[in-house]
Amino acid sequence: MILRRITKHVKDQNWFAVVLDFFIVVAGILIAFQITNWSEAQKEDALERQYLERLRDDIALSAKQARASITSQEEKLASQRTLLEALNTCTLNDETRPDVVDGIFRIGQFGSSSLVRGVIDELQSTGRMGIISNIDLRRELTELLGEQQSHSDVRDYIVERFSPQIAYVDARQVINLPDGENYWPDFNPDWMSFDFPTLCKDPLYLGAVSSAHFATTNTVSGHKQMSALYEAFLHNLEEELGVVPKSEPAIEVATP
Repeated sequence: MILRRITKHVKDQNWFAVVLDFFIVVAGILIAFQITNWSEAQKEDALERQYLERLRDDIALSAKQARASITSQEEKLASQRTLLEALNTCTLNDETRPDVVDGIFRIGQFGSSSLVRGVIDELQSTGRMGIISNIDLRRELTELLGEQQSHSDVRDYIVERFSPQIAYVDARQVINLPDGENYWPDFNPDWMSFDFPTLCKDPLYLGAVSSAHFATTNTVSGHKQMSALYEAFLHNLEEELGVVPKSEPAIEVATP
């Protein structure tokens, strides 16, 4: 219809009407273009929020697992301290035996503080990391991934370095597991037998236990560091989503 009008106005040499029709056409195109852009932006914003909400769930789970790992590792440290005290004094009684057995049994169980990477891996594999429009938040996520990799590398180093000491401790105990029983979830101290008078006089055994205790202490420190990073990034995510009020300045993801 607009084309017929323009043609008619040209034939009539009504140039004002021609110009007016031209501007109407251009304005219509620009409006349609803006509406399309606005619609696409709305879709992109909705998709970004979905990703951020899913990322928040992953980081919240990571933080929860890290806290659980810290609790478990600190229980191991307490048992290992009881074991070291018993070895140093060469004293074992019915009261301390369960903790001593627990200390021996759980040596080398360093646990982990793993990052739940479902959404992160999806964003990376699809090249959509840029959908996180907040540049600071995207930078913090990159730093978090770097810290997680460093934490994993350190844990792998600890496991490799102290494997001989752990193996030395494991070789000096006997697990008498009854038929039909499983180690987990509970380990019965009565299942383990060992020659304690010999062990407490063995400097290599004492050295192996103290080394494992040192390794566990370092592992707990690493778990606490990652837990603090998860919690900080989770807070910043929730600020971005409007779940919590924004504070000034925002919490930075940095090594405590």
